[in-house]
Amino acid sequence: MNRMPCPINDRKEVLLDYVAGRLPAEARSAVEEHAVDCPPCQEFLAEQAVLWSTLDSFESPAVGSDFDKKLYARIASQEKASFWWKAWQRIFESGEPWSWRPAIAASAVFAIVMAVVLIRPASAPYGSGGDAAKVESIRSAGIDVPDVEAVEAALEDLEMLKLGTGSSI
Repeated sequence: MNRMPCPINDRKEVLLDYVAGRLPAEARSAVEEHAVDCPPCQEFLAEQAVLWSTLDSFESPAVGSDFDKKLYARIASQEKASFWWKAWQRIFESGEPWSWRPAIAASAVFAIVMAVVLIRPASAPYGSGGDAAKVESIRSAGIDVPDVEAVEAALEDLEMLKLGTGSSI
């Protein structure tokens, strides 16, 4: 009879405690009864058993007698390093390849925007005579620019003709 709800999705710590041998006898027998009828729990428990046995068989390398002395010397040298050296190490030696690329890309975009803003000429405000200077520069290039007053007069004449004859032009 399987009374225990399946812990595989939301209570894996129960299964981990089972494999580690930290469960009381009653909970341990409940997990064993449940695992008989639950293939996902069986698979998880088998994987964890392999992992634990691998970790138990691992032999750590021997630590030298001067390990502590070397460790404290390295910590002291890191604490004495200048701000710029620490920043350099954080950027280029962070263990993440190309971790400095976003900063370079952002700097390049900023430089381009600043160049465009600073190099382009400021446009003249409306009504300041800047339009007349533009028209003159276009005319000096040999392009025919009609006079604004002449165009307005021609439009008024067309409007009067349209009203006088009653036709739509």
